[in-house]
Amino acid sequence: MKVKWWHVVLAILLVFLIYKFKEERVADKGLIREKVNAIIAYEKKQSQLKCKQEALETASKVVDSLFNVWSVKTSFDTTGRPGIPNKPNRPEFKSPIENKPLKPLFDSLGKK
Repeated sequence: MKVKWWHVVLAILLVFLIYKFKEERVADKGLIREKVNAIIAYEKKQSQLKCKQEALETASKVVDSLFNVWSVKTSFDTTGRPGIPNKPNRPEFKSPIENKPLKPLFDSLGKK
């Protein structure tokens, strides 16, 4: 059986292509791994930034509401003045002395 020259060229080309694609796949796996790691790092960073932003917004709302509550509680008396004193006790009622004779108010009006 005679081997034709194009069979040899085809065989060499086939071996070359198999070797080349195997080499490219190894290089592609490394490149893919790098790209995937870069994408994962980017997504983690974005997720952390988003979580931090949400936490800051929530904390801001809580602090604002606390300031509102504190301002309402402290707005009633900010001068430090004392409070209104209690009412004094009722004085005891003393009746007038009834055994004293009454004097007229104007004794000397008609008399000179």
